[in-house]
Amino acid sequence: MSVPSGETKENQNDPQINGDEALIAAANSEARGFKFSRRRVVSLLAILLATAAIVYGKSWLDERPLVEARQRLENGDPERALKLLRYFLNDHPKHSVAQGLMGRALVSAGEIDDAISLFAEFPPTDELETYALARAQMEKRQWSLALRLLNRTLQVKPDLTFAIEDRLVCQGKLSLYDLALKDAETLARTVDMEPSGYNWLAFLHEEMGNNEQALEAYGRILEYSPQAKGLPFKSETMLTKFADLLYKTGDYDRAFENAEKSLAYEETEKAYVLQGKVLVKREDFDAANIAFRRALELNPRNHEARVGLARMALSRGEGETAKSLLAPIAVKNNNLETAEAILETLKLLKNERGIRDMTIAIAEMKEEKLVQDRVRKILLTEPESFWGQAVLVHQFASEGNYTQALDMLIPLVNVRGDEPFIQDLARAIQQQSRVLPSLERIPFDEIESINMDENLRGAD
Repeated sequence: MSVPSGETKENQNDPQINGDEALIAAANSEARGFKFSRRRVVSLLAILLATAAIVYGKSWLDERPLVEARQRLENGDPERALKLLRYFLNDHPKHSVAQGLMGRALVSAGEIDDAISLFAEFPPTDELETYALARAQMEKRQWSLALRLLNRTLQVKPDLTFAIEDRLVCQGKLSLYDLALKDAETLARTVDMEPSGYNWLAFLHEEMGNNEQALEAYGRILEYSPQAKGLPFKSETMLTKFADLLYKTGDYDRAFENAEKSLAYEETEKAYVLQGKVLVKREDFDAANIAFRRALELNPRNHEARVGLARMALSRGEGETAKSLLAPIAVKNNNLETAEAILETLKLLKNERGIRDMTIAIAEMKEEKLVQDRVRKILLTEPESFWGQAVLVHQFASEGNYTQALDMLIPLVNVRGDEPFIQDLARAIQQQSRVLPSLERIPFDEIESINMDENLRGAD
């Protein structure tokens, strides 16, 4: 065997030297293997990255209509959003995000039935979809269901002011005034929502008969904007309501002033009537006549204007003039103020038969008003009681809102299904009949007696 240059036989036979050479050879082999493995890893990573880029690029291209649809929806263009979503869902019919956006877009576009059907198949997955379904149920006047959905929305996003405002509406429809007041107060404390919050506070307090608090809330709105400009609701409507409440509470000068402010925005029959009534109080009958006539130009059947003019005619002893003014609103009349004016006219004209018939009609109206006042008291003081809920069921059924009525009726049947009033009410709702059991059948005396006993026990 030949010996490599620089080595001797002794070197070849040296075990230490041979071992070192083996280690060096192994290290060189491992280095070559590492370099090969590293090249393989780098190549594999490059392939994976390229594949991911292709997949991501394809996914981005595929979902580009989805991104644009969301932008369109957020910018208030639901019709364009719907077109994009329908195009996208043709290829991705089970895409949950797209279906959720579709539900929101359908609600925004006013396609309520389609939205509800879609959310039944693809339930909401976030607070905005839940809110959209709540809005859809509000459009269908399903106040209880909408309220539950809004509560769920606000549990996740408690600062969604538009959801708070809608919840307030649902609570008001269900006579949950205390809860509605809390939401209105929240809005009144929220930056840029103060006028809306105070407007709701005024409305709710007036509904509850809290006139002083309502007047205070209206005043706070005008502190925010003295001329009622730039408000997020119709200034003329708010001013007219404020003027009406001022008139009812005897502040005639401020009532006239705010009716005048309202007319600066828009001519309305209500504002002219308010001015006419104030002018009558001031005994400025010529100016009152002009104001009432302007109201009739806007609405020839405005009963307040006709009654105001008729009463002035009666004060002058002009029975026939009063009769002609009241004739257009006398048929099927159920307004107590109009009926009393008609009775005065009949007395002036000495129409004995008319006097007798109208006297009976007025007595019936007063009885009905007494029942309505007692019903209202139940709704204000105990809306969630058995009879409070029964009254609401009756109210919704009388409006033809049978689905909402049925939703609230079922628990009442489960609790006291043997109550005759509830049985008759359930039968009418099942048949979708407008002939409902009379509210006079509600045991008002019993309810008031129970409440009085509870109050006495509480005082003790």
